[in-house]
Amino acid sequence: MVMNERLSLDGATAQGAVDLVNDWGNGRRIPVLVDMTGMVSVDRDVRRVLTQRSAAAAVALVGASSVERVLANFVISVTNVPCPIQYFRSEEHARAWLLRVTRDVEDADRGQ
Repeated sequence: MVMNERLSLDGATAQGAVDLVNDWGNGRRIPVLVDMTGMVSVDRDVRRVLTQRSAAAAVALVGASSVERVLANFVISVTNVPCPIQYFRSEEHARAWLLRVTRDVEDADRGQ
């Protein structure tokens, strides 16, 4: 999932993204990689949306700038997201983490 550059993320946009993930999941839990490049702000309604259970098994937030890192860390630290979530500067590291964590989540869902 790629966010538009210069995006100020609000609750309605976040809800649309969560709905899209739920559609993609089609009843399964799936890994989600969010490219935050160019994101400039996140409003407080996003926190409410991200606390909802969704098809996301894990969420990797990717961005290279200091602003993106601060926004990601804010979302991670003040929002009780119901799945593993982590920030990365590299898409490669994010993808590797998602593969590992998603396997762990699937094993836990199966009771292994």
